[in-house]
Amino acid sequence: MSQPHDITSTLPPCPDCTGGPAPLNVEIADSPEAFRNLRAQWRRLLENSHSNSVFLTWEWLFTWWKWYGGKGRLFILVVRDADGHIKGIGPLMTRKTLGIFHKLQLIGSESKVCSEYLDIIAEKGWEEHVARSIMRFLLRRCFPWHILVLSSIRGDSPFLAVLRQLSEVRRLRSRLEVESINPFLSYPDTWDELLARFSRKTRRNIRYYKRRLDNDFRVQFLPWSGLFGRTQTVNVIKRLQQKSISRKGFRGVFADPTYRNFHAEIMDLFHKKGWLYIVFLLCDGKPVAFWYVYLYGDRCYAYQTGFDTDYSSYSVGTVLHSYVLQDTMSRGTRAFEYLRGNQRYKHYFANSAREMVVLSIFNNSWSGTLLRLLHTCWRRLKSHATSLPGVNFIQGIKAGVFKL
Repeated sequence: MSQPHDITSTLPPCPDCTGGPAPLNVEIADSPEAFRNLRAQWRRLLENSHSNSVFLTWEWLFTWWKWYGGKGRLFILVVRDADGHIKGIGPLMTRKTLGIFHKLQLIGSESKVCSEYLDIIAEKGWEEHVARSIMRFLLRRCFPWHILVLSSIRGDSPFLAVLRQLSEVRRLRSRLEVESINPFLSYPDTWDELLARFSRKTRRNIRYYKRRLDNDFRVQFLPWSGLFGRTQTVNVIKRLQQKSISRKGFRGVFADPTYRNFHAEIMDLFHKKGWLYIVFLLCDGKPVAFWYVYLYGDRCYAYQTGFDTDYSSYSVGTVLHSYVLQDTMSRGTRAFEYLRGNQRYKHYFANSAREMVVLSIFNNSWSGTLLRLLHTCWRRLKSHATSLPGVNFIQGIKAGVFKL
């Protein structure tokens, strides 16, 4: 992990910053110490923003930076009003791409760790003014950047339209692409109402497999804190996740030590905050399925699930899933976010979905133009990869050997 020196650089407000009640100053926090010192103010701002999600919490992003910051450099933009109050935060970092181009990207993006619902953070009502201040700050050319990539953002983010509009005014090329479709389930008031929304087949399967399990095993639903310590919990999750995907020929993400260490630390932090929800289904004392979920605000974020394929005939995943839905409803949550991925079970239970997008903005310098052309060629190569000779080589590149 890089250890950049501490810089806090304040520029005077942009003379053409309009659309807000007062001029705004933009500062850069580019050291872990500066990042750490923002913790309390970050929490207050996030809770009073439309971007509020567990993946934008200081705890998530700081831990991500610790384990995945790599050769990047923090470039967090702190937007203050004339009285010094923080009105917005752009949680950015810089990395080199292709060895010579400077890329600005959101902290938490582009790694094995799946960070969803990333965005700029702004106090409610200040979104446009914060976006304009950040964009105009970046366009002063005081800092070298060739591409700004904002990924894993909701398609209805209030920042997207402003940033694209400013890009057009400054004659910058931008590209908005759909990254994923994230299904979610909005909870009604009662469990019976939710069951009634499911298909007759889904309701029948839940009852049938639960009855089979009760007949053949001593069935328990246990939270992790009442069963294992942290290390053992991670190891059980690793084993069950690998079992559930091994028949597809994949290697589970928990097999990666950095990934395990990241989540072990997140589990500790989130448990202390009351945001962690991990539950196991046990048959005769043996863990056979799990759900790894974050409870934040009025939403559940379903991060990982897995099961022992030796118990597939009992549909242990479906049984545990129904338990998790009922239990999290009783805790006062209002929605279950399935996050990215096209697993079939999500569509059996979800009743809505939202687009997640990636916005790329290219600087209009000669190097930014060159990167845009390379980026366009790369996208075309990827889209036609399966029809090209040497497809295995192309797929290897797509897997991450070569990234833009």
